[in-house]
This record gives sequence, C-alpha cells and structure tokens, in this order.
Amino acid sequence: IVFDSDGDCTNAGTTAAGVPTVVLLNPSTYPCIVITGPVNDSICGALPLTLNTLISGDNTDAAVSDADDANILALGYTCFTLNNTLWYSYTPATSDTVEVVFGSAPFADPTSIAGWFGVVSAPTGAGSCSSGALAYEGCYYGPFNATASGSATADPYDGIIPTADTTINHIFLTAGNTYYFLIDGVAGDFGEFTFGIRSLVTGVNEINAALDSKITLFPNPASDMITINNLSGAKITNVTITNALGQSVYNSQNTISLNEKINVSTFNSGVYSVKIQTEQGITVKNIVLQN
Repeated sequence: IVFDSDGDCTNAGTTAAGVPTVVLLNPSTYPCIVITGPVNDSICGALPLTLNTLISGDNTDAAVSDADDANILALGYTCFTLNNTLWYSYTPATSDTVEVVFGSAPFADPTSIAGWFGVVSAPTGAGSCSSGALAYEGCYYGPFNATASGSATADPYDGIIPTADTTINHIFLTAGNTYYFLIDGVAGDFGEFTFGIRSLVTGVNEINAALDSKITLFPNPASDMITINNLSGAKITNVTITNALGQSVYNSQNTISLNEKINVSTFNSGVYSVKIQTEQGITVKNIVLQN
C-alpha cells in the first residue's frame, strides 16, 4: 500500500530530494490511499474546546496553506507566517480571565511542535467564522518558542513559560463571543502538542508566577512516585491532580513544608495537571505518566 499526502496518486512512491520517506520501486502495482487533512485545517472547521480539558493534536498533515489565510492576514494578523495551521473554538458562558495551556507532545519527544498560537474572535450573535465577523486578538508563546511576539490583550502573565515545553497565557474572554484559536509551528515546524483552556482562580488564590521556579516536580516523565520539591519557603496547603478530561484523580489537604511524595503508580498513562496551592498563591505543573 502506498500512502500519498499530496492528493496526487500519480506520483505516489516518489519524493523530492532531501525529504525522508519510504519509496517503493513499483508503486503503480499497489493501491494508493490519499491521506486527507484534519477536519480543523481551516477556521470554519474549528473543533470546539471544553473548559478544563486538554486535547492532543498534531498538525503534521495540515495543509501548508488554505483559502482562509488571506482573510486572517487581512484582520491585521502580524505573527509568524501561516503554515500548517489547526483551529479550535471556545464560547465562554461568563466573562472571565482563563488560563490557556499550550504544551508539547507527551514525553517531549522529537515529534513535538515548536509553536505559537493566535486568537481571533467573533462577537455575540455573529454566528459566523467568516472574515467579516472576526476581530484579531493577538498571538502568544508556544512550546519550545521564546521568540513569539506579545499579545494585543497581554496581561502580566502573558507568555509565562513554566518549562521549555509548556506555556501558560492568561486571556480575558467575553461571554457569548466565539474565540478561534489558531495553532501553528514556528517557521513551518509541525508535530504533536497538547492545548486547552482552564479556569483561573483569582483573588487570594491567584496563580503566582514566582513560584514556578521554586516548586518543581520530579521525575517527569514518571511511572511510580513523583516528588514535589518546595524551595519557596511557603507551606503547601493543597495538591490536586487532574487528568486530560479535567477529572480529579488526587487531592490532598495536608500541609507540606518541603518535599512530598505522591504514589501515581495506579494512574493511567497520559498528561496530568498538578495544581499546587500555597500560602503565597498557586502554581500549576504538567506531568507525564508512563504506566
């Protein structure tokens, strides 16, 4: 079987110089299967996001360009050149600041994307993904990317990079508006990623960026036990671990001063979010379990 990604079965089994692939000597004697692109390759095919749920994606088979690119650029889009874009959408029920998490593939392997994401919005009642109803919001940092520009709606947390392979951005979303999130690789890069929107608790329980470097988790990836190493000087009052579906799988109300070991051997493999609450605020970490 010959798998063809450009939609042209007449050249199946051939490749341009320098492009790694499997080339068969007699591809015409085998059936050719055209690989179709992902359904969310354009803005009008955007897949809906669910609050507090991280999704996994891969823009490897996304088209290098599509008919919507010119419309997005016309909105005033000034980030990186549009390449292998994927789209997701979210319509908040209430106006609030949310936490947008953009991470690498599980295990941060070589298939991970070096990326960024852009945001455009459609007002309440527009009911359209067409350019006439859209407004450009900004672009934000992604995993393995320290060069993305800031955002038109930047706040003090814009571009937080807890680790090289995960970025967190805080974005204010207006109730009823539909927000379209464009995922892309830097300079045409492609690969696997995780992405999602999480609730952000404000006030006395606000996320404290200063804690990110002072509270660490290891090992990562993990399979048996994880250790929370706390060098912040603040007592940890609560630890909550949630899976990719937003379901809580662990919750501890114990007060922790320095180090805490947590048994994760019974958890399924995947990416988990670890929310660590202290006397000085909250920090959120992603950890990969290989069980």
